[in-house]
Amino acid sequence: MTTRVEVADVQQTQIQGWTGGIDVVLLVKGDYQISVDLSKACYVSVDETYRMAVLQLPTPLTGAPSLDHRRTRLFAVRPYGLWALVPGDRAASAALNRSYLLAQDSLVAAMLSDSARERSRQQAQAVLQSFFKGIGWELSVRWSGGPVEAEKQLTG
Repeated sequence: MTTRVEVADVQQTQIQGWTGGIDVVLLVKGDYQISVDLSKACYVSVDETYRMAVLQLPTPLTGAPSLDHRRTRLFAVRPYGLWALVPGDRAASAALNRSYLLAQDSLVAAMLSDSARERSRQQAQAVLQSFFKGIGWELSVRWSGGPVEAEKQLTG
């Protein structure tokens, strides 16, 4: 069960030198996927009389983040000080490259947040409970593994 999570952020990057510098402002858009592997689900208990079940699910795992270059927008490239007078675009290129690198880092930070895993847990639980309710059963969900186990699975 996979959820696609969209991320939006404003990234400001600055490179400074002795005689000036350059600022870049970037609107970052991207996404990542977080999923619960239902093939690793197992029943903890099943009560056929009362049609109740307890299902244990593995910790949600995240996939690689993806920076959406079509929706990411450059708002400003502003040289200041003497850098504004220097011909060429070497400083702007360096600042833009750094800005895109930091944009990717912000997607990774969002992906590793506890709130992302919690959202995935809530969605998986809601979908499964709706499915079970549709067939006349009540479902409780337990989650296996903690943050340490999840990070081990994520990094391999």
